[in-house]
Amino acid sequence: MKNLKFRAWIKPEKRMIETYNLLDIDFENEVIMTQKVYFENGLPVDRDLDNFVFEEIELMQSTGISDKNDREIFEGDILEIQDVKMIVKFGSYKYLESSKNNGHLFGVLYDGLGFYVECINVAEPDTISPFEPETLKNSQIIGNIYENPELKERTS
Repeated sequence: MKNLKFRAWIKPEKRMIETYNLLDIDFENEVIMTQKVYFENGLPVDRDLDNFVFEEIELMQSTGISDKNDREIFEGDILEIQDVKMIVKFGSYKYLESSKNNGHLFGVLYDGLGFYVECINVAEPDTISPFEPETLKNSQIIGNIYENPELKERTS
């Protein structure tokens, strides 16, 4: 089993803590420990340790795959592929799948649980789609919902 990776958005400070600076996640006590490293002439000279309670953060899990530029994709990332923009999410979701049978078009509503994407510039009801790793490896991360909230505006 792969190790789960997380990053965290620190709400009061409006800054992202990347995986390598997220030292520990205590799910029982709902707190994370982070570090900030200070460099001088390219060498680490000091570091600050800090704790944040879950109410102060948004914790985002890695999907375990990378975009076409080899950047790791996390919850909250905004991806783009062939002019379609989408937000990576995790949880339960419903999605519509259509098929043709004897010249008739049928739509079936399915329940899903796990990673999914919500398209932000396409017409309803095609806004929710299961997370398809092979397809999304061809996408590009263009931002995330915390550092680039303007990108999540619906454009259709």
